[in-house]
Amino acid sequence: MEYYLVINLGLRSIRIILFDKSAHIIERNWYPVQTYIKGDTVEQDTLEWWALCKRLLTEVLGKKKDYRDNLKSITVTTSASCLVALDKNGKVLTRAIMVSDKRASAEATDLKKKKSLRRIFKEANNLASPAFMIPKILWMQNHVPKIANRAHFFLSSNDFLIYKLTGQLVTDPLNAEKFYYDQKKKRYPSEILRFLRLPEESFPKVVPIGTSIGLLSEDLVRLTGISSKTKVVISSYDAICAFVGSGAVHDGDANNVCGTVSSVRAFTKKNVRGKNGLLSQQCNDFRMVGGSNNIDGGLLEWSKGMFYGDTYPDKYVYTIMAEEADESTLGANGLLFLPYLIGERVPFVDHTMRGIFFGLERSHNRADIMRSIFEASGFMAYDILSNIEKIGVKVRNIRMSGGLTASSIACKIRADITGKTVYVTNDPETTSMGALFILLVEDGKYKNLHQAAKLVTFSHVYKPNLKNHRIYMQLFTLFKKIYGQNQVLMIERKRLIDDYLSIAPKVLENL
Repeated sequence: MEYYLVINLGLRSIRIILFDKSAHIIERNWYPVQTYIKGDTVEQDTLEWWALCKRLLTEVLGKKKDYRDNLKSITVTTSASCLVALDKNGKVLTRAIMVSDKRASAEATDLKKKKSLRRIFKEANNLASPAFMIPKILWMQNHVPKIANRAHFFLSSNDFLIYKLTGQLVTDPLNAEKFYYDQKKKRYPSEILRFLRLPEESFPKVVPIGTSIGLLSEDLVRLTGISSKTKVVISSYDAICAFVGSGAVHDGDANNVCGTVSSVRAFTKKNVRGKNGLLSQQCNDFRMVGGSNNIDGGLLEWSKGMFYGDTYPDKYVYTIMAEEADESTLGANGLLFLPYLIGERVPFVDHTMRGIFFGLERSHNRADIMRSIFEASGFMAYDILSNIEKIGVKVRNIRMSGGLTASSIACKIRADITGKTVYVTNDPETTSMGALFILLVEDGKYKNLHQAAKLVTFSHVYKPNLKNHRIYMQLFTLFKKIYGQNQVLMIERKRLIDDYLSIAPKVLENL
């Protein structure tokens, strides 16, 4: 037997999946990851990531000597745009600044105004957003200069785990894009380096996706007993891997990954220019356009604590939530939910907007509330999808994956709102599956990613009810108006909070 291992660090958990060459899951395990939140601050502990990663490697591969002896290769895929700072000795200086952290909002705005950086922001993929890495670094220089001055290397979470596995500072082009890496010139822009007063060596070396960068460190081989011949291969961040793992290989095939956030991307043969936060990207023989919002499955995690508490065991509560949502009616009996609990980044950027239940009446019950949350999740996906179509990519169908696919009501609502047929992947772990395909192609098992994608199968197909779709389109118009007409009030709310109110820090096991 030959084995391939994927380390997948998401926003809520870290997991390891061991596959065989036929994409069968041999072993898997996971642990939750804590998130530290206060106001605009969203952080995680990088040392916790690595401790849990080593624990998982030991537990999963320790089950059989055969796994360790015949492990061909390992790759890492994580959430994008989570900044890690290391000193000159590779020591972590502070917690990771997560993708949804908003502290660099002012820095992002200032960067776009700089005349010396105008060329950078002419590129559609280079967003002046606090979600990107350069605004985060500038925030550190402005607000925590003692830490910033000691920082010798700036990495993504993906790069950090690769570094801990191998001792090498290496990344892929799409993770590097979050640092405004210039893919045409194959370098980090000199304007950015000068502005930040940093050498190019502060950022990881960029290699193509699917590159074998070498072997595991000797210390890790001794700790885990993994074969010293096991290769480490560069893949990319989770939304990219999930798209590859969804089987979207024809023009107009879309993938909607419903994890903590929602990623919506469509396969295209066109070289389209992104707009409204949409990214036009290429992963080897896959060209795609789309992006990720701030929250999706995280809404259910929040709903569980808010509306269900500890009343039901975890293994039942999500089923109960879905069943109750199904008891309500289309439109949740007139209740609309604005789901921007932590603002939004695609297909629009708004750091101050927050959630709203609109039209709440005495007659509404918990089933209506849950229905409105499921529908809001569908509206967010449709918002991205419709913007993809506006830039010239006609979406034919949706390959849906992630935790929400366990709920048939979520899939039905997604089909009815979008008006597209929804194909649910057999295994919701399309992120790890896509990373596996990259390993299999590197190992010569498949000629390219298109061939590997034939391994994808589907468990359910949901056809849209077009009558429901027409009603949902009217509700979506109202949904967008609720957002538009409350922007000014949300800005005023934030000012009052900043001036007069105190927000207590929270530690969440799951976002």
